[in-house]
Amino acid sequence: QLKGKTDFVIDLHTGVNEPGRCADIYSADPRLLRNMKTGLEADVLQPFSAPGKERLYQIIESAGQGEENNGLFPVSHTIIPRRIWDGHEYIYAGLEIYLGESGAGTSADCKYAVWLIHLLCFAADISTNEQVD
Repeated sequence: QLKGKTDFVIDLHTGVNEPGRCADIYSADPRLLRNMKTGLEADVLQPFSAPGKERLYQIIESAGQGEENNGLFPVSHTIIPRRIWDGHEYIYAGLEIYLGESGAGTSADCKYAVWLIHLLCFAADISTNEQVD
């Protein structure tokens, strides 16, 4: 539950991907997704996964119930209430980090998560200063 004023919310989860570490990033905000894509492509200090292991998805309403996707990112639907993922007071990002095996993860897994969270925070900060599409 969100209480108080916030500009950015990260909904963090983990899963398992046996071929190796990767991540899915979800947001309804195309500005955040564009800025995150730019950050991922530009970050030369990307030692934690091979390029392209982070996937970006734009959350939209179920078909026929909301606005259309801008076509820049694959779409995703969610069971999370719209008032959470499309909050007008803040930017929402879902971050699903997949580890190579089940369990608590390794030190490298933790560094990967921190790296992604830092990039997301930076992308959100830039996004809050941009005009809405």
